[in-house]
Amino acid sequence: MNLQSTDAPRTRSSYVARVRAVLSHPRFTWGAAALAILLLVPTIRLVTRMTGHGTAAITKFYISIAQSAIVECGTVRVFHDWSGLKGYDPEARDLIRAFGKTNDDERVRVHYLIASK
Repeated sequence: MNLQSTDAPRTRSSYVARVRAVLSHPRFTWGAAALAILLLVPTIRLVTRMTGHGTAAITKFYISIAQSAIVECGTVRVFHDWSGLKGYDPEARDLIRAFGKTNDDERVRVHYLIASK
């Protein structure tokens, strides 16, 4: 499903419905983990939905997408729906934390939705 600006829904509710539809069907899987990534343009917004167990492989894949968006666009707004994340490997945690520390300025703003423990 393509959400380019030329294919933009006319109302906010139809836009939200299309975003949810994209995120409800993960495009990338690693074992029991799944990741859906939605890149909205022209204002760059990166939306992810992670379910299952986070691994270094899935984290490296996300980081490559995010780095490309930052390099190409300069600024990125990110929303992570990680409420379905059941856990993660220590290496995955270290990778995402290190990546976050390199992007802690005005170029990148990140928001997380997580499940409470």
